[in-house]
Amino acid sequence: MAMEQAEQTPDTSARLFLQTAVIVGAGPSGSAMADAISELMRWALNNAFKQLDPNKTRIVLVDPGERVLRAMLAQQSDAALAALHSDGIEFIAKSSVKTIRPGEVIIGTPDGDLRIEAAKVIWTAGVLPPIWAANSRKPPIAFSTRQGVSWCDTTSRSLSIPKSV
Repeated sequence: MAMEQAEQTPDTSARLFLQTAVIVGAGPSGSAMADAISELMRWALNNAFKQLDPNKTRIVLVDPGERVLRAMLAQQSDAALAALHSDGIEFIAKSSVKTIRPGEVIIGTPDGDLRIEAAKVIWTAGVLPPIWAANSRKPPIAFSTRQGVSWCDTTSRSLSIPKSV
């Protein structure tokens, strides 16, 4: 739906927002998700949404580690990162999510906080976001939009969460 909205708006900043996704966690799930989103968004923009520029798509992969796929050998990790970069995916290493709010993610980096406006935020960093680890036994799924952050459990039931995660 974000691509449909992006194509219909004349607002450049709104288009950039709608064409941005942040994936938290650069393990196997996060790395695969980033690549799949990149491929899907770029295919859609090249084939279905002619008014949008595929080069304006921004996909950001965030991880507290120094490299993607840390469980793999360094050579394999480096090759995976090169493939992700060739697909236009940004990797922010040594960083962690401090806050997820509607339409934005605040990332703590070694150089200070970084704010990214994104229509899509996907959590793949372990089973639970830190705020849930002590308070819930069910792994939540988050969907962040300008209207708010929606969380649901694995059965798609809505969950109540604090205003800032």
